[in-house]
Amino acid sequence: LDKKVQKPFVALKEQEGLNKNQLEIIITNIIHEIGVPAHIKGYQYLRDSIMLAIYDMDILNSITKQLNPTEF
Repeated sequence: LDKKVQKPFVALKEQEGLNKNQLEIIITNIIHEIGVPAHIKGYQYLRDSIMLAIYDMDILNSITKQLNPTEF
């Protein structure tokens, strides 16, 4: 019962003034906590996608156009 309640990333970023490196460390730790190993294909993509979504939540409304485009 004495576990600290986790704030959403957006709240953390805005309230605590986290920089990009700090946010990346938090995301990496959470990805590891849920059991995703760093050596799998797509790991970096997953982490980068989460970072993009944190900085621009509207990107989630157009995943196939902005977050995962088929054309480069």
